[in-house]
Amino acid sequence: MEFKHRFKLSLICLAIASPTSLLAQPAASPCSFSGLTLGLGLGASTFMTDISNDTSAGTAALDPTKNIYDFGPMAAVFVGYGNVFDNHAYLAGELGLNVFAPTETSVSDTARSNVTMTSTDPFPPDISTATYTNSLYTKTKVTRNAVEPFLDLKAGYLVTPTALIYLRGGISYNNLKIKTNSVYNATGTTTVISSGGSPESVNSSVAAISSFYSSQTKSTFSWRLGIGTEYMVTPNFGIGADYIYTFYPNLKTTASSSANDVACDVLEGCVADTAAFANTSKASLNDQQVMAKLIYHFS
Repeated sequence: MEFKHRFKLSLICLAIASPTSLLAQPAASPCSFSGLTLGLGLGASTFMTDISNDTSAGTAALDPTKNIYDFGPMAAVFVGYGNVFDNHAYLAGELGLNVFAPTETSVSDTARSNVTMTSTDPFPPDISTATYTNSLYTKTKVTRNAVEPFLDLKAGYLVTPTALIYLRGGISYNNLKIKTNSVYNATGTTTVISSGGSPESVNSSVAAISSFYSSQTKSTFSWRLGIGTEYMVTPNFGIGADYIYTFYPNLKTTASSSANDVACDVLEGCVADTAAFANTSKASLNDQQVMAKLIYHFS
């Protein structure tokens, strides 16, 4: 069978135009931020604490306030679901786990005092010297769990079909702990130098030591705020970056008790005694995170 001239020409044109038109036509919705996502984040975390101590025992006292931080790597895994609206607005929820390397900060201080009392007795001509020393050591440590679940809401805007910026806010859950250890030492020595010039010790080895411990553990929710961006590199894979600030609740621990002490008299010598011990430790906590992320979109 022989085709008519006009029909053969049409077939030739279709054969030439079809591949060209297929190549030139863009794919419908080459990438989309809507739908289910799964991701992994790697970055760094800074665990920061403002620790203050108010500790006293005997005649020794400590009242330091220090800002201490611990810096190290972290990772996060998360799953989310998002939607892009007709006006290019973006809204999503995200559930995940943070895994921290920096999980504790600590601060320690020592207070010391030394008192020397001297008395001269002319009948007989003796010189009595009493020396009293003490030291108060306090260490306060703040810790959190290395694994922290979180739930965030993300609201953003599509700058281009493949670029997204957003704000995020949510909550995280962690187990926080503040612990204070204190040690109080006191010693007293009395020395009498007679008129003959020979010294003799009286109650020269009186010493006392006391140890104290207090802590508070709080399992609590914390607030998270941050900003981020994502860029689609393929129809299913995106890369992004986040900065997140976490506000943890404050911690406080108190303790009061009696401490073993030493009392010295320049003429009667040194003896064991008691003194009051009191401690209040407080800490305000926060965390800063910077992460690079790889996200897979199931849409």
